[in-house]
Amino acid sequence: MPFVVIDQDPSGSELGRDESMLFLEGNAEDDDTLIEAGIKEAKGLISALRQDGLNVFVVLTARQLNPDLMIVARVAEERSINKLIKTGADRVI
Repeated sequence: MPFVVIDQDPSGSELGRDESMLFLEGNAEDDDTLIEAGIKEAKGLISALRQDGLNVFVVLTARQLNPDLMIVARVAEERSINKLIKTGADRVI
């Protein structure tokens, strides 16, 4: 399935050097970046940022932009699981 990787600093990521992947430089917390990545037509989203609070914000924003989206979110601390589910994550890992 086609996908887009969003990262603020592609030079620091191996994914940014892989020419076979669609890569968008930007902030996944920003509505415009998610829209540019095609969130309104997307079937799924994986939010795997290092900080739980950032993942909560991305999940909340993505859910508002596409209510039918399947969202999987990464969690660093167990106490954040319920927050991610309440903001719209379908699965938390």
